[in-house]
Amino acid sequence: MIVTGVPSNETDSERVDDIALAFYGANDDNVGFHKVVVNEEDCVFKIVHVEVTGQALATVLGRYLSEEGYVENEEYESMKVAVIDIGAGTSDIDIVKSLRRLNGYDSVPKGFRDVYESIRSCIQSYYPSHKVTDYELLEILKDTSGSDARYMYKPSKRKKEVDFTKSLYDGVNEVAMDVQQAIMSKWKDHTDLDEVLLVGGSAEFFSEHLEEIIDGITIPKNNGDSDVEGYFRVGMYIAHVLKGGDE
Repeated sequence: MIVTGVPSNETDSERVDDIALAFYGANDDNVGFHKVVVNEEDCVFKIVHVEVTGQALATVLGRYLSEEGYVENEEYESMKVAVIDIGAGTSDIDIVKSLRRLNGYDSVPKGFRDVYESIRSCIQSYYPSHKVTDYELLEILKDTSGSDARYMYKPSKRKKEVDFTKSLYDGVNEVAMDVQQAIMSKWKDHTDLDEVLLVGGSAEFFSEHLEEIIDGITIPKNNGDSDVEGYFRVGMYIAHVLKGGDE
């Protein structure tokens, strides 16, 4: 079984069907069969069920269900939860009430990749021909912490390091402004929200900006993979149902 998701603005689009068809396959002789290499041996799997849900809904369901796919926190059956998901290429805002998505969702076509571009421009102003990857920058961000932290990049031992702290926060500010505008446009009233979740691997960089317009934001411990954990727990739930277990 495959459980995955799509951004807010693609939840009801043809993309959902396209993803399912990609896993089920179009060849009548090998529908749903996929070969992968495990421990240097070919293993064939048959996909019998594909579930595609919204990323925000998956985040909430991950807090509602246990790792075994059973109900763990009944409160979410009546809660109204806002989800702000800062992704790589897009940033989504969504509202889930009683485990169902509501109107008022939006996808901002900016994410942390735009922050990386801001940082890269800074580095290339010192080393024009040098290429630095997202993964290299991510490692620096992960290893640097604190409110007074300086973010530095050193291309090699014989080159001077570059302080890209300002470019980092300039990029964060640019993305945050667009997310703020989307929130103010789509969510006119925040008073009836029981929980506001800020997720995405870079959530901590945006919390201060977003708390300027909406207070009481929660960053889950699993903020970097909250939707993925939700997919897994939804899959476990569906597995119980398919086997005839209790819903």
